[in-house]
Amino acid sequence: ERIPADAERPVFFAGAGDVHACVLAKAAHVLHRNDGGVGTASPNGLDHCAARAGVKAALAPFPAAEAAVAQRKRVLVGRCIPQPAEQGVVVVRTEVGDAVFGVVVRQMRAVAKGVKAEGDITITDGTIDITTSGNGEWDSDDAETKAAACVSGDANISISGGTITLKSTGSGGKGMKCDGTLTVTGSPVITVTTSGGLYYNNGSKENTNYTGDTDRIDSNYYSSPKGIKAGTKTESGSGWNVSYTYSGGVVISGGTITVTTSGCNGEGIESKSTMDISGGEIIVNAYDDGLNAASHLTITDGIIYARATNNDGIDSNGNCYIKGGIVYAIGASGAEVGIDANTEDQYKLYVQGGTIVAIGGLENGASLTQSCYTIGSSNSQGGRPAGGRPGSGGNNSWTADTWYALTYGSTTLAFKTPSSGGTSLVVSAPSEPTLQSGVVATGTTVFTSVPAAATVARPHPLPEPTC
Repeated sequence: ERIPADAERPVFFAGAGDVHACVLAKAAHVLHRNDGGVGTASPNGLDHCAARAGVKAALAPFPAAEAAVAQRKRVLVGRCIPQPAEQGVVVVRTEVGDAVFGVVVRQMRAVAKGVKAEGDITITDGTIDITTSGNGEWDSDDAETKAAACVSGDANISISGGTITLKSTGSGGKGMKCDGTLTVTGSPVITVTTSGGLYYNNGSKENTNYTGDTDRIDSNYYSSPKGIKAGTKTESGSGWNVSYTYSGGVVISGGTITVTTSGCNGEGIESKSTMDISGGEIIVNAYDDGLNAASHLTITDGIIYARATNNDGIDSNGNCYIKGGIVYAIGASGAEVGIDANTEDQYKLYVQGGTIVAIGGLENGASLTQSCYTIGSSNSQGGRPAGGRPGSGGNNSWTADTWYALTYGSTTLAFKTPSSGGTSLVVSAPSEPTLQSGVVATGTTVFTSVPAAATVARPHPLPEPTC
């Protein structure tokens, strides 16, 4: 794509060599800060290159950062010239018939986007390894905070293969975000880590590690360090006449997804609309909600481990439906629960199938079509019964940091209780389960903390169902 002579020129990715037009990656403009010197006209500048001359990739991290663009089986390596701006973003734009098979980017600075698309992003194979390290900043033109993201799309993101590693260490930085629908199918391996704090900036005051309550703060003033965020929630009206419309969301039917967040308000996987999980393996260790949906959340299959150290393991702001799969959810202590639904607005948690272990119990008023059993913690006065508010845990108790085996029919699953978290343990299975503590886990490991099998000695029945 030719760049006008008077345009803010991107840095040319030199020495790429020829690439067939059908897989040509075309460069888009590069964001920069205040120096205005992202690139200068040169014999190698994009405005001097023929349309079929080779790969055109734009890169603007700090000087001498390296990048590699893999096209099919050929790896093309070079260094950005001339010296780029202090911060920036890689933007790869493709058109009909084009494909980007793999991009490796390292050492991106503030408010950077590792991969940014105004349209859809589709990943079918390859290795993608992106790290951003810069803090957010205030955008005076849009009157809102902006923060880094390893992968950012204005429309949809579709992932069906490849190995994707995303790490954001700056304040407010996210691993992956899109305004449309994130769809994960097939067998990709996705690892996302964010470690920055909550970024706050109202245009005159900045805090890169804000820990206050954001419920009463305009959302334009802060950016949360979430792992994965998708979809859009739009508010209209005011006061008692407020209404919301939702679009996009999260759809997962395959793959292995591991998300870790440690900063304030850092949710693991968030949908601003609906979330539908029908397969795959999902492992989330989050500061805030492990899984969160602004609208309805449905799980029909898959293996899910969702732990929150400061909120709910799984949280739906609409109805939450669990119809199948294996779900291990851990909520924080106090008022948080393992699996939550928005009962305050007359929504419900529906347990209609699957195998469930929930530390912290289930949300009040849950609708249950299979038996759930509650055990109170040995470290507390009582537990939170399934479908009820705090009450007596009876004479039964569970112990923190201990391996348990849950057996129903011919199936045995082992899980380890956390060292901290909610006070009650709820289990549910398609048939009447037994629970045994102090087991030794063996066999194939599905999750680091949730092996799939265990040697079990003298299983004993659980207490009577709590509902």
